[in-house]
Amino acid sequence: GLREDVPPIENLIKLTFHSGSMADALYILSQNNKDDFISRELYILTDSQLSSIAELKEHSEKLKSLHTYIFLAPKLENNLSITKLTLLNEILLPNDPVEIEVMVRNDGTADKINELLQLIINENIVGQQLISLQSGAVKSFAFKTTLTKSGIHKGMIESDVDNRIEDNRFYFTLDIPDKHNIAIISNSSESTYYIKESLKALNKFGETLTISEHINLDDSHLKLYEQDVVFILNPGILSAISDSKVEEYLYNGGHIILFPNIESESSAFSYINNISSIISVDYTNLNKQSLSGNSFQEINPESIQINDIEDLFGDVNGKDRNIRMFEYISLPFNPEFSKIQLNDGSSVWNRHAIQRGILDVFGFAVNLNWTNFPIKGTFLPFTHFLLYSHTSNKENLYKNTGDTWNHILSEYYAQTIYHIQPDGSKAIL
Repeated sequence: GLREDVPPIENLIKLTFHSGSMADALYILSQNNKDDFISRELYILTDSQLSSIAELKEHSEKLKSLHTYIFLAPKLENNLSITKLTLLNEILLPNDPVEIEVMVRNDGTADKINELLQLIINENIVGQQLISLQSGAVKSFAFKTTLTKSGIHKGMIESDVDNRIEDNRFYFTLDIPDKHNIAIISNSSESTYYIKESLKALNKFGETLTISEHINLDDSHLKLYEQDVVFILNPGILSAISDSKVEEYLYNGGHIILFPNIESESSAFSYINNISSIISVDYTNLNKQSLSGNSFQEINPESIQINDIEDLFGDVNGKDRNIRMFEYISLPFNPEFSKIQLNDGSSVWNRHAIQRGILDVFGFAVNLNWTNFPIKGTFLPFTHFLLYSHTSNKENLYKNTGDTWNHILSEYYAQTIYHIQPDGSKAIL
């Protein structure tokens, strides 16, 4: 018939979109290719990069029952693509240098000389450099800037216009946490020394943290509900809990970080079960390990369950960043909440989610008699991670199209969640 008489194509065929690899697409096709009497046509459009062609060859047996047509896109003459962005800082603070590394690839046939690459934060150009790349080459380039205010900052890396404009911009976000109220509860100045020093280092110009010190939870000057984080440096302090204010603090989104003090025995941890019935594991009858001579235990890197701190204890450029434990209390182990174990299997960090709040329980004192952690370079970024566990981190700078994006909605049940696009438009999720 006449072309104008043909109904809209969406009424004739079903279209689907699947992100992922060529192998995934071929597998889906093979699973839906059961009828031997149906003729199926497969059209593959490719830029003929080696990786995609090799993948086709590897899975060629899945193409046997299909009439396959391959279209090779012409090579682009001029094209730089921004492929990856990495934040080099382990800690983000106001007025501190922010170091960013950008990966750029020359996908074109022509060498590129003196092309403009820009770093744009909050629609302001804060960094520029001229880059040169031979055809097919991949290279990283560094930017450094400073952000004076806390909050979420919208960032973009932009390259010059070329034959393909879709990969000339790379969007990301930087989250500098707001000012936090921190309370330290301890009856020993020796136990608080390294915690206080790390907080001082993070509290640059006094703009980041408000720190108060108290002897017990009943201190009249302690307004628990106003604190973002509470350090308790002696589990024995929990023995004085006479009402549900600690549980209520956690239920409303509070964060308690519990360390033993220098003299703590394992029996003091039994008071943890007084906090909330949600803590189902039993903290009584724990074992305290005291190693003598030159003996020590180290963290088992494979036991670390939190990606944001996994790199803190791994080797970097041949330098060992693991920490040593000379004295520790073996905490109850459960894969649901045990975040770090030693090589002997002892759990030394349990994280309990109590409604919207977090209870972190550590099995070692922040003291050199127990561990060398306080004098390691990783102690500062680890403390920073603990303080801002509720906020975004450098692992969530951006997502690529097709990436899995898991969001635990129960943590945000009192909030409305939006998807905000770079142009400012937003939609409720």
